[in-house]
Amino acid sequence: NSMGEVMSYLREKPSTPPFNRERLSKELTQLREMIDVIDDSVRYANKVVSDLLDFAKIPKPDFQEVDLNSLIRDVLSTMKIPRNVTVTTQLDETLPRCKVDPTQMKRVYFNLVTNALQAIPEGGRLTIKSAKKGSIVEVQIMDTGVGIPQQNMKKVFNVLFTTKAKGAGLGLAVCKKLVEGHGGSIG
Repeated sequence: NSMGEVMSYLREKPSTPPFNRERLSKELTQLREMIDVIDDSVRYANKVVSDLLDFAKIPKPDFQEVDLNSLIRDVLSTMKIPRNVTVTTQLDETLPRCKVDPTQMKRVYFNLVTNALQAIPEGGRLTIKSAKKGSIVEVQIMDTGVGIPQQNMKKVFNVLFTTKAKGAGLGLAVCKKLVEGHGGSIG
C-alpha cells in the first residue's frame, strides 16, 4: 500500500525544469543588485545614526599632534569614489603637525568629501588642497558641481537643513560643530 502511494506521488509531482544557465545568471545579477541596494541603505542608515549621535553629544576633542595630510589620505582610502570622478590632491607636504582630534577631523573630511561627491552625481572633479597661510592651516575640498545657491549659503550648516531628497541635514552641521570645537572656522 505504501509503495502505491509513493508511485502515485512520483507520477503527480511536477517535473523539475531543466537547468537553465541563462536564467540562473539573470537571477544572480538581480540578487547582486538587491544586495547592493541593501548595502547602500545600511550604510546610509548608519551615517544618519552616527550624525545624530555626533551632533547630540560631541565629546571634547582629544588633541594629538597629527599630520593633516595623512588624515586626508586615510579618509580618501576608505571611501568609495565613483569611476566618473577624478580626485586631485594638492597637499602641502611642508605643513606643520597640528593639534587636533584625529577621529573628529576624519569625520569632518569624510562628511565634506561625501557632500562634494553628492554634488557631482554625473561625474566631475574633486580637488582637495592643504596649505599654510600665516599661522593658519587651511584645507579646501572643492567639486565641479553647480554650487550652492546664494540664498542657501547661510543655511547649509544649520541642523536639519538639506536640499537633498535623501538626507537628514546633519553632515555639514556636524562638521561646523567639530571644526568650531577645535577653534577653527568652516564656510
